[in-house]
Amino acid sequence: SRQPEDMEDLSMTMLLGDGHSRWFDKSMQLIVCPGGEAAINMEHTGTDGSVMVRLAGFLTGFEGDPREKVPEASKGKCSWREIQFHLNDDLREFVSRADGECQRMSANTSARVLLFDRFGRDSIKALSAAPDAFIQMALQLAHFDLRGFPVNTYEAVMTRQFLHGRTEAVRSVSEESVEFTRLMRGPEVPPEQKATAARKAMEEHVRRTREARDGEGVDRHLFGLCNIYRDLGTDLGIVDTPGFFETPGWLTLRRNLLSTSTSGAKGLFLAGFGTVEDEGFGVRYLAFPGSIHFNVTSRTALRGEMERFVDLLESALVEMRELLENRES
Repeated sequence: SRQPEDMEDLSMTMLLGDGHSRWFDKSMQLIVCPGGEAAINMEHTGTDGSVMVRLAGFLTGFEGDPREKVPEASKGKCSWREIQFHLNDDLREFVSRADGECQRMSANTSARVLLFDRFGRDSIKALSAAPDAFIQMALQLAHFDLRGFPVNTYEAVMTRQFLHGRTEAVRSVSEESVEFTRLMRGPEVPPEQKATAARKAMEEHVRRTREARDGEGVDRHLFGLCNIYRDLGTDLGIVDTPGFFETPGWLTLRRNLLSTSTSGAKGLFLAGFGTVEDEGFGVRYLAFPGSIHFNVTSRTALRGEMERFVDLLESALVEMRELLENRES
């Protein structure tokens, strides 16, 4: 791949590139730039991010001289052979259409990288707060500052402790999070009341995360029922759409205007995905001991709003830490 010019260009190169030298039909691609930057681009249908994190940790887990860790049996020379494709006119036209679609998709996607280095997960833990809940509430506060209201927020949680388990969804917006953002921007609200609201919101997020991780979430169950109706409803004798799937609550739940995800950070510097809604943001973050790396995406038309959101997120992180620190002292 070509050499990226900056962090945003690096993010876009690894996510989409220019569509050339990419194999998006494969379960994973290893992309390497001339300067040595490397990334794994995965097809999400068959696997989840935790699998790629495990692979990245293995690939970067060498300490000292990597050559000392390579077994004797693997020191043979690799033989590379360029694959020659024999294309007819129909295939060439198909490839050309795919190329054009990739160009349109890339042109309609923007990324902003925030390498937040004021503090990381260790400092958050020192405040007796869960790092992920802290970050999620900072995202809620930043969005409230941007648009003045909360939006349906999705966070993926692993359920791999179950046989064939993959993920469940945590919904970060709660009565507690809404109250937290309201009080943070309310007139003449004492800092002690703000701090109490922040802790209640984080505690509720931790509770929901634990519930989802333990297989007690509802998102995947309801999504499965919806797909059963869609694919097998006629065979099951269901003529009309079940009323539940036409309710405002369900329709709101299906639009993830703030789609977020995190994972372990071993072996990684950055991670990311494209926004899932035209009016929303995709937020992938990694919490390191002394820093937090965010990769935020949006449609190109929302580039300015997305830039503002990231700036507000940085401010929200600092503000929340100062708030909780002052209440601890």
